[in-house]
Amino acid sequence: KRQANGSLEQSLALEANDTLLIRGGTSSVGITAAQLAKNKGCKVYSTTRSLAKADVLSQIGVDEIIIDDGQIQEQVRSLSPAGVDKVLELVGGNGIRDSLKCVREGGIVCQTGYLSNQWRIDGFSPLGEIPSGVYLTSYAGENSNLPPNLLQGFIDQVESGRLKLQIDKVFQFDQIVEAHTYMESNKASGKLVVRVE
Repeated sequence: KRQANGSLEQSLALEANDTLLIRGGTSSVGITAAQLAKNKGCKVYSTTRSLAKADVLSQIGVDEIIIDDGQIQEQVRSLSPAGVDKVLELVGGNGIRDSLKCVREGGIVCQTGYLSNQWRIDGFSPLGEIPSGVYLTSYAGENSNLPPNLLQGFIDQVESGRLKLQIDKVFQFDQIVEAHTYMESNKASGKLVVRVE
């Protein structure tokens, strides 16, 4: 997953022993990012909107699972009073305001996804809403954003079994309507695959 690897390595400059919060943790990018961060020696907090999906996060070694109702700052600060080191924001939209309140001074928030389908932050004022000393960045996920050595490191982790690609469900091409319905139902935990034979 180019987005997970690129976000962690380039935009967040993730280091061993960092505490990482992943918003949108049961998405395919979130699941991959959690595993990559754990393999690097980080503490990982991950969010889901559904308690039913928490098992997926436990199975991949997430340290703390947070049920996301849109306002998680208090939950995060109860776990890390000074705030987390880094936030991978996959939900997007107005939730970015809450994510900025979860990070410590000197920490980084990286906007990578828009699972909320909200592509703008309504009335966002960077000067008033980004806390002093906190960095807000993004990751676009273009091929040119991922150097060959990072891609090879990702492939090596998959090949060695240290990173498991989370496939939630496989559909045949003639089930494309069912695949879209399932995706939009928010039941998936990981990637959906449509096979063409």
